[in-house]
Amino acid sequence: MRFGVQVSSPLVAIGASQFALSLLQVVFMFFYVKVYLNVFHVSQWWFNVAQALFMVWNAVNDPLFGYLQDSNTGWMRSRTAVLTRFSPFLCGSFVLLWFPWDISGSWLEGLHLICALFLYDAFFSAMGVSWAALFADSTKDARSRAAAMKYSQMAILGSVNGIAIMEKASHSLENFSAFQTGAILMALLALFCLLSAGSYRPTLPISREKDDEERLLNGDEAAISEHEPVNLSHAFELTRQTVRQHDFLFIIATNFIHIMRSVAHLNFASITTEILVPQDILPRGSLKLSVFYGFCTLGPQLIIIALEKVVVRVGAGRLLLFSYLVSAITAICFSFFSGWPYIVMLFMLIDAITVHSAAPLFNIIISDYIDEDTKRYSRRSPISSFVFSLNALFTKPAQSVAPVLIVQLLNAYGYQAYLVDKLSTEALRAAVQYVLYGTPLVLGALQYCVFSRYSLMHKPSKELVPFATLSLGVGAISWVAPKRRVFDARPPPLRSLHAAVSLLVFENWSSVQISLYGDVEQLKSARERAVIMSNHQSNVDWAVIMGLAARQKDNERGFRVMVKHAIHYVPLFGWYIFQHGYIYVRRFGEFVSTPVRRQLHFLDGLPEPYWLLIFPEGTRFTAKRPKLIEASQQFCEKEGMPKLSHVLTPRVGGLHLAREHLKSLDAVYDVTIGYGQTRLPGRTGIAPGMFEYVCGAQGRRLCVHIKRFPVSEVPTDKQALKAWLYQRYQEKDRLLTQFEETGEFPDVVSADEPTLSIAKTLPSTIFFVAALAAPLFSTKVRTTYLCTIASFPLLIGWLHLRKCV
Repeated sequence: MRFGVQVSSPLVAIGASQFALSLLQVVFMFFYVKVYLNVFHVSQWWFNVAQALFMVWNAVNDPLFGYLQDSNTGWMRSRTAVLTRFSPFLCGSFVLLWFPWDISGSWLEGLHLICALFLYDAFFSAMGVSWAALFADSTKDARSRAAAMKYSQMAILGSVNGIAIMEKASHSLENFSAFQTGAILMALLALFCLLSAGSYRPTLPISREKDDEERLLNGDEAAISEHEPVNLSHAFELTRQTVRQHDFLFIIATNFIHIMRSVAHLNFASITTEILVPQDILPRGSLKLSVFYGFCTLGPQLIIIALEKVVVRVGAGRLLLFSYLVSAITAICFSFFSGWPYIVMLFMLIDAITVHSAAPLFNIIISDYIDEDTKRYSRRSPISSFVFSLNALFTKPAQSVAPVLIVQLLNAYGYQAYLVDKLSTEALRAAVQYVLYGTPLVLGALQYCVFSRYSLMHKPSKELVPFATLSLGVGAISWVAPKRRVFDARPPPLRSLHAAVSLLVFENWSSVQISLYGDVEQLKSARERAVIMSNHQSNVDWAVIMGLAARQKDNERGFRVMVKHAIHYVPLFGWYIFQHGYIYVRRFGEFVSTPVRRQLHFLDGLPEPYWLLIFPEGTRFTAKRPKLIEASQQFCEKEGMPKLSHVLTPRVGGLHLAREHLKSLDAVYDVTIGYGQTRLPGRTGIAPGMFEYVCGAQGRRLCVHIKRFPVSEVPTDKQALKAWLYQRYQEKDRLLTQFEETGEFPDVVSADEPTLSIAKTLPSTIFFVAALAAPLFSTKVRTTYLCTIASFPLLIGWLHLRKCV
């Protein structure tokens, strides 16, 4: 009698096998470190030896099974036959894990750990790559892959309850016989699901079966029997072809780090709650603790299931990048509140969501790569198992790296003593906090940097602003009493901190080719008090102008901007830029001139040179807002002026106030910016956002035309200034038309302008990073940061009471 049911849908087969594999793996990952260290009492030496050997075994079995499944002419080429034949061995090896050979901590239990890990991982690897190949081969577009991901996550959603059940049944491993009974029952349930999934037909890769059907119809039976040769040279050739692809390297590097984070979270969640969360909040073995673990495991699955349409529309790659950004930012913010148990629990939940909800997206990412690989090398059928096994070859060692590193760290701070007396020291608590917050901060930021280079993803959003952390940090550092003199007396390195970090990103990191035109030599000759009026296309424009200020003998520390009124609500950063001399202007409603005049008087009285950037258009010109462009052109027509095609109609108000109140003004610079991305096909009038400017692959060129006017040549009368300004914007429009046609402005001075020296930007950036990391090491600094962040509503209130905005 067959143990299982007949399955006819590939989605059901994917879901059933995913449920079984996940049920076994999630229990294994969550409990095995704690069981072998706390229950079986494996020594630290044997634990490290087992993990080291486990890494070697991982390096052998994954590519072996992957290559055999894609090159074999027998049953191993069938995805479902592998599931059927290996399932009893996988379930048996899972049960073997939880029955000790010796609990005295002797060499015998160390040998048990090694054997159990080897057997379990061998069969799990073989079935894992077969499941992944079934996922890739039976789904061929974004919608079907998102649906398959949804089925697999629904299966995982059911499987993760195994943690809560085992935790409750065993009373946090205190009743270990109940834990062993539960392990046997779970193994039987997994066996049923795997045998059911194995009944699905077809068993060969879907594309291969369709190809064979066409060849049979054409009478080419000989071609069907032809298979790639099974030998080492062929395996090495496939490996060489795969690892030479940059996208594959980005995938495995990101996935390696992701597995480290996942293992760290699963294996050390219980240790973290024991040490950082008091027993009266989450008692050991209580329903509360089981529910909390359930939320940490169920939450990510619910979110990824709900995001099926978002995955189709946005793309798996973009969602991965977003999760890494959230990980790093939340780690910084929540580390300030590490002494609050409920905040610790909330962060653990958020970290679980960013890690475990992102993991399923790698199946889609790798499947997309397999499709691209099949087209690139004109393969008869995709090498799905081989690619997934290569991914496992390079990434599964992370399962061993993370436990060894973290166990070593915790033991160095007294974790072994804690297991004996159950008394946590301050040093141990601090070490656990470093692991909890440092892992997502460092690894999440690293993942973002690596995976942002991946090319097979949807076009990035042009409105991504990656400087929220920078804004918050600089605002916190720049908290001062509401006396401008106190702020102005601060050391220049602190005042130029924001500029240095911005320049490091937009100049040194981006490596965009910069070309300068016009009055470049005059700009570089001496530091000046100047107003800069620029066309406005992107949220990168301010950084471009800051780069010009840095070329005027380090004048970036005097850089200020007329910005929209709403920015003053940004916590701390809005306060910081006001104290630095930025000027808030209202884009809507009644114009209030008093705060603007007050800030202009402050700038005028400064002893050092300044740059004040003004965008006379008031908002960005973009082809995505055709109604705005049409309204601007209608206004020109109404006023009897020529229409503008590449800029909006300028407004004279801000420039007139600056010309009127800045008595110390030396010059006005008319700057026109052209981005290379706007000359790409279909990109006319659509400038890059921050992310594309720094990390984009195409059109990486920046052209800047500079025209200097001594202040004596700029009219003071408002009507005359309005006419002069419109004349300048007609010239801007002509320059941008020429740039669109030729990719150049006239009067080239520096066709390949050198980027700023890293020695100029790196020291301040290191200081900024150190300032962000300081709360992780000092309670006093954490308290200071907390009070600073909590003060921002009062600072906003002060700005309003003093009528500064």
